[in-house]
Amino acid sequence: MAIKRKRKVNKETKTWKLKEIRKLRNKALKLWAVAVKVRAGFVCEYPGCGATEMLNSHHIESRSNRALRLALENGVCACVSHHKWGKEAFHRSFVAAYKCLTQKRQADLDCLIKHYLDDLVETKEYLEAKIQEFTIIINEDMKNDSILPG
Repeated sequence: MAIKRKRKVNKETKTWKLKEIRKLRNKALKLWAVAVKVRAGFVCEYPGCGATEMLNSHHIESRSNRALRLALENGVCACVSHHKWGKEAFHRSFVAAYKCLTQKRQADLDCLIKHYLDDLVETKEYLEAKIQEFTIIINEDMKNDSILPG
């Protein structure tokens, strides 16, 4: 009977490092989505909507822009109809996002304009810091929700 030996993995290869970065990026994006909803108070941010169910986190500037991919200023919480399917959905028109930002979050719009052309290399340290930042935001919200009046 042959004995199976564990294969040693070289964690110094470029492939291993890229795989690790991809895993961290995916985790950071999931936490980013939750942090955007937490910041919005789990309410659709489209002016006049106020829906609290079936919420999505939407990137105002494309996710392909590495400098703004994980910026909370680049996220907006939207119900399904304002995110993708409705007449005034963020996916159909930038005007919807612009309307939302100018009415509620002018400082975030200024941040997006300022950092639009920045170049960023997503390092392991950067992604881990973002994961920690989003985790703190989410945990603070959970802590605040667990405090009962009385």
